[in-house]
Amino acid sequence: MLKFDTLENPQASRRCTLLHGWGSSSLSWQPLIPFLEQQYSLTLVDLPGHGNNVDGAYLWNDPEQLFTQLQNIIDPNSILIGWSLGGMLACQLMAKGCGAALITLASNACFVQQPYWPSAMAQDVFDDFYTRFKTNSIKTLNRFLHLQTQGEAESRALMQQLKVSMSEADEMLGGLTMLSTLDNKEVLSAISGLHLFGEKDALVPSSAAQAIAGLGANQSHVIESAGHYLHGKPERIWPIIQGYLS
Repeated sequence: MLKFDTLENPQASRRCTLLHGWGSSSLSWQPLIPFLEQQYSLTLVDLPGHGNNVDGAYLWNDPEQLFTQLQNIIDPNSILIGWSLGGMLACQLMAKGCGAALITLASNACFVQQPYWPSAMAQDVFDDFYTRFKTNSIKTLNRFLHLQTQGEAESRALMQQLKVSMSEADEMLGGLTMLSTLDNKEVLSAISGLHLFGEKDALVPSSAAQAIAGLGANQSHVIESAGHYLHGKPERIWPIIQGYLS
C-alpha cells in the first residue's frame, strides 16, 4: 500500500491532498505548506517509485490498482492539489469522483504533443530525455532539476530548494512512461478546476493555459516570470488559490 503523511489542523473543516511531480517527492511542497496548513489539514502522498514509496514502483504498470490505492487514501471531500504529473493524476481522480475541488500547477492535458494538443513537449524532445534517463539517470535528473527552475530570477536558490525533494532514480521509469501517455483532454472537458502555469516554464508551455481554459468549466492563470516549480515561491500563487477556494 502507498504510504502517506498527514498534517492535522484541529480547527480546519477541509483537507487538501497534495500530489507532487515526477522525479520529486512530497518534500517539494515544503514552501507552500505554511500557507495551506493555516486553513486546512493536509495529506501528502509520495507517488510510486518516489520518496517513501520507492517500493511501489510496480503500480505504474497497473494503473487501475494505482488509482484504487490513491482513492483509498484520499478523503472524497478533499481539495486535490497536484503539480505536473501529480496534477494529471489529480484530474483523473476528480473524474472518478474522488475530490471536491481541483487545483493543478504546471500540469498539462498531455505532457507530450498530440495532433489535437500541440501545446506540449515535442515527441522527439521527450524521447531523447527518456533515452538519456535510461542511459544515465543521475546526470539526466540533474538536467531535469535545471529545467524545472529555468527562467526564474532566483533559479539557483530554487534549484537548491527543489534538490532536497528529489527522489532516487532507480524506480522512476514507470512514472516517466505514464507522464508521456496520460491524456486528460476528455477528462478536463468533464470536470472543473483551477490550473496555474509559469510564463517561462521549460517543460509545459504557457500556451496550454488558454487551451485548458477552453475545456469544460476550467480556470487558467499564467504566472509572470515563473518557471515549472511554481510553488517554490508560494506568495505568487497563494492569493489566486485562496480566491478560487473562497
